[in-house]
Amino acid sequence: MFVLRTGIGLFPLLFVSMALSGCVTTNTTAIAPDTFRLDTRASGWLFKGSAGPETLLRAAQIAQQNGFQYFAIMGSAGQVGERYLGSIGSADGGSLSLTSIYSPTENVSVLVKMYNSPVPGAWNVADVIAKKGQMLSAG
Repeated sequence: MFVLRTGIGLFPLLFVSMALSGCVTTNTTAIAPDTFRLDTRASGWLFKGSAGPETLLRAAQIAQQNGFQYFAIMGSAGQVGERYLGSIGSADGGSLSLTSIYSPTENVSVLVKMYNSPVPGAWNVADVIAKKGQMLSAG
């Protein structure tokens, strides 16, 4: 039987790196010439809290690509959770201790309508792009 006896060990480092790593993906579905749906999924500690800003930025980019200056969120849904990555264990004096490793996840879905003139509640495309989607403050 192989026993790793060096400091932290390979497996805990592997799980920590998996928990920290992740990504943000956004899928776009056209609904009408001026309306589309965005589904954004963010996972990993490095991307925690980024689904909202990424969704706003992507909405602004799509509106700009289609020649619109404003867009409004017509409906939205969100979910925050975690993904099980695995467990790490250690043995000490005949007892086994397991620790489960989880990575945060965040999902945001929005229905977006694009406009050429300002309407109440609409975002300015140029402002959102300039601020890279960071339009909402935490405090």
